[in-house]
Amino acid sequence: MIDLQKSLPGWILIASGLFALLKVLVSLLLLFDPQSVVKSVDLSAKRVD
Repeated sequence: MIDLQKSLPGWILIASGLFALLKVLVSLLLLFDPQSVVKSVDLSAKRVD
């Protein structure tokens, strides 16, 4: 019973792994090509008047 309480079910580990992978992929996409994610933002603007 104690061993069962310490280990997480497999589906929770798989789901959390998929969410972590999704987070990394979105972060890389935002790093390398932010305009593909946010179309309405002008990233070439230098300053705001």
